[in-house]
Amino acid sequence: MDKEKDLISTEETSLEATDNEEKNNDVSEITEQPAEPLEPARFVAKTTLNAQMQLEASKQLAPKFGMVTSIIGIGLMVVLLGITVWQYFTTKANDRLLMAGVLVLVIAFLIYSRLSAPKKALKGWETKLRRTYGTDALHLTTEFFEHSLAQSVEEIDDFIVEGYSKLSELRETEHLLLLRCSAKQWFFIEKTGFTTGSVDDFREFIRTRMGR
Repeated sequence: MDKEKDLISTEETSLEATDNEEKNNDVSEITEQPAEPLEPARFVAKTTLNAQMQLEASKQLAPKFGMVTSIIGIGLMVVLLGITVWQYFTTKANDRLLMAGVLVLVIAFLIYSRLSAPKKALKGWETKLRRTYGTDALHLTTEFFEHSLAQSVEEIDDFIVEGYSKLSELRETEHLLLLRCSAKQWFFIEKTGFTTGSVDDFREFIRTRMGR
């Protein structure tokens, strides 16, 4: 009897091992099945973002009010200078001549500041890129899918995904397309950087997705 029990026990153990092996094979087959392919991107653009590109974008995105105010301020100073010079020639008052000299210096300073501001901004961005990222340019890859976009930054291993409903504005410069996502966030797309699709087709695509 003991031998029969041992024989039955051995057969049961063998069956359990066979069942476990079959289950493991099933799991292995399920695990080894290839993943479903991701949705292909409709458009892909490579962008090299350096200080020059930053400057180009900033000129487009700068508030127009500040530029107009600056020009009006310089214009008023010039008018005031003309009046002061006229007063000096009519009255020969030395204080008018002194005032004219001060106005000339102020006007010269305003014009110099306006002309030198882009160069200062350019140097500032170059310094920031080198200090923060250790490079002169960031390399962006932006993929546009049917319902969302994804942008990665090669140098910092950063990845951003946004739906098109978050986009509110499209602007253009000579070399860039600028997509506004929030008050302070813009996606920079280089016009000549499209590796999938064309810039002309992309304009139509993005305007449709933005409801424009």
